[in-house]
Amino acid sequence: HMTTEGRYVLFEREPERIREAVRILRDGGFSGSVTLEFTEGTHTEGETIEMLWQNALRDLEFLRAEFG
Repeated sequence: HMTTEGRYVLFEREPERIREAVRILRDGGFSGSVTLEFTEGTHTEGETIEMLWQNALRDLEFLRAEFG
């Protein structure tokens, strides 16, 4: 997700912010699907496909562990 500084970070670095965002969606009745668009390392010097893939997997792991 993107921080207020405009950087993408792993969900595990700001778990409370992610939990709150999901809570807001659920409380609002949202029942659709979601996508992972960006992850930590996006638009950075030295960005590689492998690094982004591994970070996206970590974000997915976090979501599955937190929200099943």
